[in-house]
Amino acid sequence: MIRRRDLRIVPVLIVAALALPLGARADGGAPLTADAEVVILTGLPGDVESEIAYRRQTERLLEVLALAAAPPRRVFVLNDAEDAGTVPPGLDVTVGEGTRQGVLDLAVDAPLTVFVWGHGGLIGRDPVFHVRGPRLQPADLATLAGRVAGPSRWVLLFRHSGAFARALRAPGREVLASEDAAAFKSDPISMDLLLEILREEPGLSLAALAERLGPATLAWYEAQQLARQEEPTLWLGAAPPRRLADAEPELAAAPPAAPVAAAWEGVEPVDAADYPGASAVVLRRTLGYVLAGAPAYQEEVDEYVQILTGEGAVHADFDVAFHPPEEKITFLDCEVRRPDGTLERLAPEAIRDATPAALPEYRPPTRKVFSLPHAVPGAILRVHYRREWRRFPLPHVPLEIPLAGDLPVKASRIAVTVARDAPFHWTFHRHPSVAPEVSETTYGTAHAWSFRDLGPATTEALASPQASPRLLVSTFPSWEEFSGWYRRLVRLADELTPEVAAKAAELTAGTATEREKVAALYDFVTGLRYVAVPIGVNSHRPHAAADVFANRYGDCKDKANLFNTMLRAVGVDADLVLVPRFSQAYEATPGLGFNHAISRVRLGEEVIWADTTDDVARFGLLPPGDPGRNVLVIDEHAAALTPLPVPEPADHVLTLKATIELPSSPPFEKGGLGGIFSVTTTGFPDYVLRSLARAHGSGNLPLALTYLQPVNGYFAMTGQRFTPPAALDRDFEWHGEGSWTGLVVPVGESVLVRAPFLLPSEWSLALHERTTPLYLNRGYPLTLTQDLTFVLPEGTERPRFPEASAGDRGPLRWRVEWRLEGARVRAVLEVVLAKGELDWEETVAFREELRRLYEVLGLGALTSAPRRRGRAS
Repeated sequence: MIRRRDLRIVPVLIVAALALPLGARADGGAPLTADAEVVILTGLPGDVESEIAYRRQTERLLEVLALAAAPPRRVFVLNDAEDAGTVPPGLDVTVGEGTRQGVLDLAVDAPLTVFVWGHGGLIGRDPVFHVRGPRLQPADLATLAGRVAGPSRWVLLFRHSGAFARALRAPGREVLASEDAAAFKSDPISMDLLLEILREEPGLSLAALAERLGPATLAWYEAQQLARQEEPTLWLGAAPPRRLADAEPELAAAPPAAPVAAAWEGVEPVDAADYPGASAVVLRRTLGYVLAGAPAYQEEVDEYVQILTGEGAVHADFDVAFHPPEEKITFLDCEVRRPDGTLERLAPEAIRDATPAALPEYRPPTRKVFSLPHAVPGAILRVHYRREWRRFPLPHVPLEIPLAGDLPVKASRIAVTVARDAPFHWTFHRHPSVAPEVSETTYGTAHAWSFRDLGPATTEALASPQASPRLLVSTFPSWEEFSGWYRRLVRLADELTPEVAAKAAELTAGTATEREKVAALYDFVTGLRYVAVPIGVNSHRPHAAADVFANRYGDCKDKANLFNTMLRAVGVDADLVLVPRFSQAYEATPGLGFNHAISRVRLGEEVIWADTTDDVARFGLLPPGDPGRNVLVIDEHAAALTPLPVPEPADHVLTLKATIELPSSPPFEKGGLGGIFSVTTTGFPDYVLRSLARAHGSGNLPLALTYLQPVNGYFAMTGQRFTPPAALDRDFEWHGEGSWTGLVVPVGESVLVRAPFLLPSEWSLALHERTTPLYLNRGYPLTLTQDLTFVLPEGTERPRFPEASAGDRGPLRWRVEWRLEGARVRAVLEVVLAKGELDWEETVAFREELRRLYEVLGLGALTSAPRRRGRAS
């Protein structure tokens, strides 16, 4: 974590307090755009990614111009779209054609400042700047400059800009070009660096800007470990040009900066009373995605969060994961606006990388971890960053975009831009469908959704893990296309080596049936250590089966792939299966939703779904998050999703038997009763108790009474024994001994004996008020059978029992019965929960039926205590 003293924060006053007098510069040069005519020219984009980038850069440059103490007199924006985007208030902006003729037709006066960036190139041997129609040539800019009777300043950031700078070279002209004489192969990256420098100090002269841009460019290429593809050069009048990136970069402290007017426009604080219970609120969230054609992927997040309470300070701590070197993340703005209106900014170099240790071949993501200061009630935090994949690890881009987070959201906007005519699919998960606003640009199609007053993601106990609403989008053409790509990706990962084949033969030696072979290999692979590497970007391909076998660990797809390979070694067919664990995949959005991998095994006509990830899941059980999901089987025929089986109550059973002795002498009246319990399990209860045994088996925690909770009394365990968690070849059993208190209640001359029935511990939480449907038993149904026997002491009168009771409403069915069998009383309970994931109507019915069940279970058998020997009559 970054220590607070490491944060380079500079307090900033409001704009008026920071404004420099007109023309005043410490370096003696005139401010770049002060009282000038400004021309902004972006070239022909060529693809949707460039189109979006040029628009964003234009908007940021306009923001910088609006910050100047002496803003420009007029601004001309020339681009292919003839659109300036969002224009800050106070600027006189004219939009025109980004063509050669549009430049030549400009009527401008001195002082003149021109910004030109985009794609440069050659036609034959002649350098050109690419605009629609006839290309712009160096002589065209010289013609424009010659019409201006006075000084002019030129910022040229494109390939072959050095040739344009030479054509402009003359007294009274200043040129900052991205090249000198050399022509590099790649477009320059320096426009974003220039904008960041000007944003920090908008009143810079061109010479001062150049002095900062050169080292910043050098530092960028060194940080990326790339060969430099540009040579920033300054041309002042008729003097020889000076290269700017020859010196080592200076990492000076960030200068004071004023808030960007356009960025903060409309961001107004709210009254904390309007958001009861919330520690903070998102005032505005803007999410922009560009899914281009290489494809390249770009995400831009700009979020403003107001702190409402002292507890809200935790929202000033940020932890953002990314995957270098393929993925790059750039923080553009990290600011705090205090309640008094002053602004503080976090210098970008204060944001450090935090990289956790990795196992061989298992690289976890790198993280950017930082904190913003002064997160007091009334403060507004702004974090603005961009992440980019120049080469995305998938051939197309699938995205899950959360609509809700930890905080309520006042206003949110999501925009997704794709190349024109590219496949684009979208759907909503757990949110009503909302049609997007669709707009066309020269190279792309933009889809935008706007939302207001979104509640936070639910934090209720027993809420479904997939309850949070999301927008799902994908550019994969179809499921068949996705499946074909994934088959090619995993090809050869299941290569069978002699070592793997020998182990498979050893494990299956002596098995009588094909199913026993599968179970034996399942138990082996399931017992290997699980290493959590998500199936998301950068980790789609399983590691080679031989490597996983040698390492004895792997993630979900690694273990499934090894299992399938070992099955193939013994002649059993199996396929890899992609699963949206605890989520869902939809036919409408191909390629999206998967975070897990399992196996499909075929034994003749029988299909077995096997998940080898969890080392306490027995063969035949799909662990939590798997059942009922729409999955993709990676075989030669996969062109659509397949649903996994929905669990049945008869397959998830816990049977409990207990014997409880009522002594003939005290503490009979006080309720201290000895008891012996026996529990057997199948399905999910087996999984739960194995998990508890794995985590707590060495302690004195009564395992069965952690999953289940007594309705009456309290159990003090004196000893327990249970099946070893790793013994997946047999049902899990638990046996416990101890004593019960609170089961016997005096009623006059008699006593009331209540049965220590047990129900799932989480059910007591289900009775509290809630706003979301119930998610019980991790989504599984449950059959619970209990047979409790009371041994009555000699001399006890015949007990009076409650009448047999039953209930059958909604997903909960139950029956309770008391019986007398000689000197023993039996209390029998049968409960069936038909399904674990309920809708709202089922939730209401379940809660009403559960209240009635609790009332019935609180009843008991009324009897008399036997007379104590030697007691006077």
